[in-house]
Amino acid sequence: MKNNNIVMIAGGDGGIGFSCVNVFLNSGYKVIVIDKKNKNKKFYINNNVYFFKSSLSTEKNIQSILFKIKKKIGRVNVLINCIGKFSDKKITEITKREIYESLNINIIYPILLIKNFIKISIKEKKVTKIINIGSMAGRNGGEFAGDLYSISKAGIINLTKSIAKKYGKQNIICNCINPGPIDTYMTKNWPKKIKQNLIKKFKVKRKSLGSVHDISNACLFLASDNSNYIQGSELNINGGLVI
Repeated sequence: MKNNNIVMIAGGDGGIGFSCVNVFLNSGYKVIVIDKKNKNKKFYINNNVYFFKSSLSTEKNIQSILFKIKKKIGRVNVLINCIGKFSDKKITEITKREIYESLNINIIYPILLIKNFIKISIKEKKVTKIINIGSMAGRNGGEFAGDLYSISKAGIINLTKSIAKKYGKQNIICNCINPGPIDTYMTKNWPKKIKQNLIKKFKVKRKSLGSVHDISNACLFLASDNSNYIQGSELNINGGLVI
């Protein structure tokens, strides 16, 4: 199925982000990936995925990438912000360096990307979707996530709401997905007993943690015209752990 839509996935080289790459490709989107890693280089080449290697740590670099995308590929309809670094450290265990690193990756770099993306999108006067990947930990603090991770994801949730309120009338639709425990590299080292205890607490019947496909398919829905009446919302995908 072909369409003229273009999705840009920041942090798209692994976990939820790479699942989004596959789901959107299969739905006919042109896909752009921005990531500091390039583990899936062969896949990108074979599937005509546009890849930009960057940590998005400077505004100058972000502006350069967005300029190249607009000039060479076209108007981006959807931005998915999957940027994030997980930590399970308590606030009494972290160093000053870790504080800056966590907040930079999880909130500051996404803000810089979204800021510059919105400035371009507003000028185009067409509906543009922004989908942020937050976290259940950002809603209620993290029992298994670290304090800094929880704080930064709370920032992403509230950034979503602020964008929706301030730019909705300028054709920017911004929503947030808050995953619960998902079977990714972030949870692979969790003890089996912890995973089993979590699964018992789910309000749905299942034998495993959530799947990356649960999140990427939700992203596809929020990117579609079927979700145009949804604005500034949180979609909580956590098996009913937090309701």
